[in-house]
Amino acid sequence: MTDAPPKTLCPLAIVESACVMYVVAQDPTRPPRPEAGKPHWQRTLFRLDRISKAVDTGLPFEYPVDFKLCEYIRNEQAFDFLTEDPVWLELAFEGNAGNHLKESPMAKDQVAASMPDGRLRISGTVIPSLKLRWRLRSIGAVVEALSPASLRQEFADDYRKLAARYK
Repeated sequence: MTDAPPKTLCPLAIVESACVMYVVAQDPTRPPRPEAGKPHWQRTLFRLDRISKAVDTGLPFEYPVDFKLCEYIRNEQAFDFLTEDPVWLELAFEGNAGNHLKESPMAKDQVAASMPDGRLRISGTVIPSLKLRWRLRSIGAVVEALSPASLRQEFADDYRKLAARYK
């Protein structure tokens, strides 16, 4: 494999997502071009484990006042991986499995309630991304996707396949 040509970047943030470290960087060769419908600097993710060498050029750059990491993550959805349209997600958690969502909500319109069987129901509008699916699967059997029906069916199909492997 040949080395890629050097690229000058202005680093804005380092983010961990799904156990991978990324640098969010601004490309100084791609300034805003409002006349072309591009009113902002081009900002891109680079996986740190794929960067073979970094050199400090010594050239200063002014950190952009318009860059806010939380807005970049929310608006660009760069860390959600294969996003879909928002859905109303309802989850039922056993024991203490969903308690963390009381302090760190999954959605702005999140609702938490106790169910008659003692489980915790957490509901809210989310984007059903690949990363969301990974997180739910990582919790295992102590979480049940109640809705939307399509996500519930997807999990049921996957778990039937998994159960067949362990027979």
